[in-house]
Amino acid sequence: MTAPTAHCCARCSRPMAHDVALICAQDAALLRRNLGTVARIAGDIEAVIRRAAVIVRPGAGRPDEDGWESHAMALEPISAPVALDALAARDAVVGELGTWVRVIATERGIDPPMATTAGALGILAHWLTGHVEWLRHHPAADEAVIALLDACGQAQRIVDSRPDVWYAGPCTTDGCGEDLYPDAGAQAVTCRGCGEHYDADERKRWLLRQAEDIWGNATWLAATLSVLGMRCTDAMIRGYAHRGRLASHPEPDGRGHPRYRLGSVLEVLTDAMVARQRATRQRVPA
Repeated sequence: MTAPTAHCCARCSRPMAHDVALICAQDAALLRRNLGTVARIAGDIEAVIRRAAVIVRPGAGRPDEDGWESHAMALEPISAPVALDALAARDAVVGELGTWVRVIATERGIDPPMATTAGALGILAHWLTGHVEWLRHHPAADEAVIALLDACGQAQRIVDSRPDVWYAGPCTTDGCGEDLYPDAGAQAVTCRGCGEHYDADERKRWLLRQAEDIWGNATWLAATLSVLGMRCTDAMIRGYAHRGRLASHPEPDGRGHPRYRLGSVLEVLTDAMVARQRATRQRVPA
C-alpha cells in the first residue's frame, strides 16, 4: 500500500501535518510582516513620488555632472513634478493589493476599506494584515500569498536603495528554515540565520523542482520562471496552451484567468529549447 503524500506548504514546501491550509503559518506571518511594513512606509512612498524625498541609489550620477550649462544656448533640465517610475510602481502595488481586497471582501461578505488614490496603499496594506489567516486557507492562497509578497517587495524597493533580490526558498539546514533573499546576480546564497552557503544556480534548480506542482496564471508563472533563469513570457505560455500543449486548471484564478501547472510549463519550455538547439545543430554545415 502506497503511503499518503505528506501535506506541504504550496510556497515553501514546509510539512504541514496538522494544518489544512494551503500556506503554512510561517509564510502567513512573513506576509503579515511585509504588509505591516508597507503600511508603515506608505507615507514615505508618497513623499518619493512627490519628490519631497530623494533616494540616492548606488551608481547614481552626481547632480549637474553632464555639464549642461557649458553651452550658452543650453536650457537647464527640469525634473517632472512627480517621480513617474515610483508612481507607476505604487499604482501597480495598489492594483495588486486592491484585487485581493475585493476577493476577500466579496467572499467574506464584508465591506472593503474606503481608500483614495493617494492614501490607498497604506489603507489596503493595513486592512489585508487582518485577513492573512483567512487568506491562507483560500483555494487560491498559493497565488495570493506569492503575489502579495511580490507586491510588498516592489513597494519597499521604491524607498529602498538596496539591490534587487530574489526569493531563494528556505534554508534547508536542520532547525533553521530562514528565508533566503540573495541579491540579483549573486553567484552564492548565504543564510543569515545559520551561515550556510548555497550555489545560486543549484538553488534555482532546487526551487523549480519544489514548485513543480504549483498552479498559477500565465503572468505569474512567466515572472517566476524568468527570475529562476528560464526564458519565458506570458505570451509564450498562452501560445502553448492555445496549441494544446498545456492544460489549464479546472478552476481559474481569482481574476478569471486560467491557471497552469508550473512543472508542465517548465517541461514544455525545456522541450522547446532542446528542439531549437537540435535545429541549430542541423543547420550548421559539417
